[in-house]
Amino acid sequence: CSNGFFLNSAPVILAQTGTYIVTVIPDLGGGITYGTGTFQMTIFQVPADVSGSIPLTGTTTSFTFSTPGQHGLFTFSNTTANLETTLFINFGGMNSCNTYSIKNPDGTFLQAQVDTCSNGFFLNSAPVILAQTGAYTVTVIPDLGGRITYGTGTFQMTIFQVPSDATATLTIGGAAQNLTISTPGQHGKYSFNGTSGQKISLTLNFNSMTTCGTFSLSTASGTPVIADTHTCNNSFVATLPSTTTYNVPLAFDLGGSITKGTGTMSGSVANSP
Repeated sequence: CSNGFFLNSAPVILAQTGTYIVTVIPDLGGGITYGTGTFQMTIFQVPADVSGSIPLTGTTTSFTFSTPGQHGLFTFSNTTANLETTLFINFGGMNSCNTYSIKNPDGTFLQAQVDTCSNGFFLNSAPVILAQTGAYTVTVIPDLGGRITYGTGTFQMTIFQVPSDATATLTIGGAAQNLTISTPGQHGKYSFNGTSGQKISLTLNFNSMTTCGTFSLSTASGTPVIADTHTCNNSFVATLPSTTTYNVPLAFDLGGSITKGTGTMSGSVANSP
């Protein structure tokens, strides 16, 4: 009794050659107009899978699904074991929800099948380690249903190689120092020297970043002073437990677009009364 399209949720194989017959028997009852009206049918020949390669250079690659029922099969190659990357998948140009997966070169899943109806970017919330070398395979299966444009549109994928942490050294009472984060997924780290019992104020300014971030403060040997804290701008007071070097690792939020998690931040440390 559907008022719109009724179709199979997957392509149909016409195994035989020859003429196929479609029989339609409208229901009767309820009024003299029952059993009347217009019937429509559309049949597509499904072309080969959309395919192509995706570079690991931060360049966005677009692929077009022209026909309902068409699938996508894409590859990217990695030549460095344990390469740290950030993967961005954008279904915003598709006319339906989509199921995708990513397989490692040995056939195991890097990402098991996920069904998403995201209108924009769908991505991992943290960098992804490509442990294996070789060709990775991305499979995209657009959903069907509702209208004849479902399962069509444009799919985009962007892969960044994450560079090493951006670092800077602070001096207690000295000028603020900037960290420039060029790539989503890149982390930062400040370090400074302090003495036992010294009370300091650590100021972090994210105003020129595209997102907020999470930081902590610990000694060089790993003794925590300030636990992981999410912030967008703030000053934090702490008493240093020993005379040593202190580290401030920073991880920046990802999400929404391929520029999130990038920009410039500043940090400074001062004596606190």
